Parts: sequence; structure tokens; C-alpha cells
Amino acid sequence: MKISLVVLVFNEEDTIPIFYRTVHEFNELEKYKVEIIFINDGSKDVTESIIKIIAVSDPLVIPFSFTRNFGNDARCTTILLIFFFKLR
Repeated sequence: MKISLVVLVFNEEDTIPIFYRTVHEFNELEKYKVEIIFINDGSKDVTESIIKIIAVSDPLVIPFSFTRNFGNDARCTTILLIFFFKLR
């Protein structure tokens, strides 16, 4: 079974590696394939680059980035669209 985590990020360059490592060290998730969908809302730091580096080595990491900060409505719409198309 696969679990999808949708993670909204903005200027999180320091916390992305910690979050990723913590998810993979969480014993209760060992029996699942854990997909992590990072939605980067126009970060000004290197958040996008860090996510892309992780995604190269882990096909269950899906990066999605906005060109600028579009706010909460756009993030929520994106989440709904991602899952709508994944269910088809």
C-alpha cells in the first residue's frame, strides 16, 4: 500500500532534509511505500533545489514548484488537482 504525504513548503531549506529523514525513520511507516509530494510556494531560498536533489535519488519524492508565492488558495487547488489526476 502507498501513502501520499503532501507537504506545503515556503523557504524551508533547513527543514526539508530533516523532514525527509524523519519520515523514512518512522517505524510505523516501514510497511508502506511513502510518496512525498512537496509543493513549493515560490521559495526565495534553495528549497526547490534541495527537493529536486532528493527527488533524483528517490522516485517517491515528487517536486512541484510555483514561480512565485500564490498563497493558500492556489496550494489547496493544487492538492485537489494532484489527487484528482492520480485517481484517474
